[in-house]
Amino acid sequence: MKAQTYRNLKLALGITSLTALSLLNGYTSVVTTGDYNETSQAFYPVSSTDLIEGVIGTGISNSVFATNGNAGGNDYQDSAMNLDYSPYSVIFLLDTTINNAGYDITTINTYAGSSSYRVNQYYEIYYTTVANSSWTLLTSVAYQPYNDPNGSVSLVSTWVNITDTEGVLASGVNGLRFDMQTQPVGSPSNLGASYREIDVFGVASVPEPGSIMLMAAGGLALLLFKRRRLA
Repeated sequence: MKAQTYRNLKLALGITSLTALSLLNGYTSVVTTGDYNETSQAFYPVSSTDLIEGVIGTGISNSVFATNGNAGGNDYQDSAMNLDYSPYSVIFLLDTTINNAGYDITTINTYAGSSSYRVNQYYEIYYTTVANSSWTLLTSVAYQPYNDPNGSVSLVSTWVNITDTEGVLASGVNGLRFDMQTQPVGSPSNLGASYREIDVFGVASVPEPGSIMLMAAGGLALLLFKRRRLA
């Protein structure tokens, strides 16, 4: 009973600190929550149909482990985007060949699985849009349910969920960058977190009415031009 109470307290503190971090950084509508489990390194179900499923990120050689729709088992080396150092960045480009207006991002989930502090999640998310190629900060995450550098708990999973009270985190998105930060705890040789999966959800962005009218006007002008040439 005491262990469960302690777990609930840690979880409540984790959620509170994540929400407070978003508010302090000015992301008043971004809601970030976290959860952890001590029975498996791959406890939480992950998606195999999200927007970056199968996308190979740039900036790190084993990013495919974070987008393969598989959280793996209790051996992180075979199933995780795992590094023994930080910081590093990984970029995922969304497919805009069909949805050329980009995507409305609604939810981002990140999962880590390893032993104790290797599941603490620290990172920043940036995005680009179809209309703006500059990287814009979306939010910062600092979820630290464990502070034991000795890794005394061997089967641990964490899950961070990022949403927006207004329904959409960002619109017209065509790229996402995750800047993984240095762990504040742990030995110098084990500073990286063991990320099992990154899932990004959203829908195709709808062009603004003004853009639609502009495209329609352009199409009409082209049609009239062709008719005049034929005449």
